[in-house]
Amino acid sequence: MRRGWAVLIGVAAFGTAVAVGGMASALAAPAGWSVDPVPHPPGQNTTLAGVAAVGANEFFAVGRSTPGAAPRTTPLILHNAGKGWKVELTPSTGGGRLNGISAAAPKDIWAVGSRAGELVDRALIEHYDGTRWRLVAAPPVPRTASLNAVSARSPVDAWAVGTQGSRPLIERWNGSVWSVVPAADTPDGSALYGVAAISFTNVWAVGGIPTGGGPGARPLIEHWDGTAWTVVPLVVPEVATNLDRTLRAITYLSAYNVWTVGGGGLILHFGGAGWTSQPSNIGIDPAKFTLSGVAGRASNDMWTVGYTTTTTAGTLSAHFDGTQWTNVPGPAGNALYGAARARNGPTVAVGSRGDAGNLAPLIARTG
Repeated sequence: MRRGWAVLIGVAAFGTAVAVGGMASALAAPAGWSVDPVPHPPGQNTTLAGVAAVGANEFFAVGRSTPGAAPRTTPLILHNAGKGWKVELTPSTGGGRLNGISAAAPKDIWAVGSRAGELVDRALIEHYDGTRWRLVAAPPVPRTASLNAVSARSPVDAWAVGTQGSRPLIERWNGSVWSVVPAADTPDGSALYGVAAISFTNVWAVGGIPTGGGPGARPLIEHWDGTAWTVVPLVVPEVATNLDRTLRAITYLSAYNVWTVGGGGLILHFGGAGWTSQPSNIGIDPAKFTLSGVAGRASNDMWTVGYTTTTTAGTLSAHFDGTQWTNVPGPAGNALYGAARARNGPTVAVGSRGDAGNLAPLIARTG
């Protein structure tokens, strides 16, 4: 990510960092969410997974759409330049979805996901140069591959993460081509869902490691030091057995102010000396919700968004004022999957809502 522009699967633009834990002055209670009008033809099933801010009031959102009764899902990109959301013309992929988006600059934006192949799904990478979106070749891998998030730091440095088969997949852009970079050694079933590129020698990737049997998973954080990826040891308080605590998104304000969120309401913060757990204060049983996006522009103005995992679908959100996280009711809808914060603009979150038996795109903003 690049300061002031980029976001990941739910990540924001950045501001000046201040230490967490009461050292930043608290803000007044945040405003609630308002829902943007979004184009959605009747009968389609559409979900948005990621959003990126490229200006004070300009955003791109990505996801997938299934037209009518068609069995094939197609990638979807929406753009709002300050005058409402419009569907972007995208390259033909033969089917697929986009999971994450990140902007190094307004004319240097990456979107990643997966596309249908002849035998297995392949990684999908698209790039926007300010005029049009085009397909960019992903490096071949021997198994089914999907990219879940991307972090673009400059025209010659971007990272994307996901899965290949049952193992994590990490790819890097060097200004000319994407190539696979070996991930740290983790058990089968491990996956990466978020990435934050701070510098050439400081990149974080987050995800989960299965605990064996059932839905349980423990959080996974990997770090790139300019030479290799390594697993970062974590100590996370146990709140329930067999709980999925996979980390779903990550963002940073500086090299010493990094946030990541995930299953069971897990919020972790890196302040330079290590990762520490922060209570979400959402007030729901941790087994019944997931945080899937995080965004912020200052250490006393951070947002996280997510969804309930019970039979009654719903969105949720929380705001950090420099001292603690506070529950803020989310917009009406099924789920929020990603968030982005413009440096001098609003926080925008994306997901899905019910619409006459189908799923429609949900885009909400605050601040």
